[in-house]
Amino acid sequence: MGFLLGKHKYFDQDNGGSLTCLIRIMIKRVMMTTMLAASGIGTVPADELAWLDAYNVVWNSQSSNAGDSMPVSGGDIGLNVWVENNELMFYLGRAGCRDENGALLKLGRVRINISPNPFTAGFKQELKLDEGYVELSGEGETKGTV
Repeated sequence: MGFLLGKHKYFDQDNGGSLTCLIRIMIKRVMMTTMLAASGIGTVPADELAWLDAYNVVWNSQSSNAGDSMPVSGGDIGLNVWVENNELMFYLGRAGCRDENGALLKLGRVRINISPNPFTAGFKQELKLDEGYVELSGEGETKGTV
């Protein structure tokens, strides 16, 4: 006698052998996940990450191509951000998007032209490690931060 769970077939040996084992494993996983979530493990107060500010990556000139981009990730979704010819550009990627060889693929490229353009003078691009984002600022035709 057996049962299907997803694509896997489990056999009930000796009145519940593997079924009992499977249920125990599932219960343990649920309990561990619940305990970790309730304990607050994985959350870090912002002031404990302040030491990362000294390691922020700062560029004062625009990129010549996508090879000069800054990577940013929010878990499953990632970006490669850069400013080229006074235009904000980024590639959008996702962890599950792979080709037949297993290489990561980009879902698309986005080009944003801001008018009046803040990037024509006083350009600055900074990767904020403690907060996980890229900050772009300039003092061109208009001052601004993106």
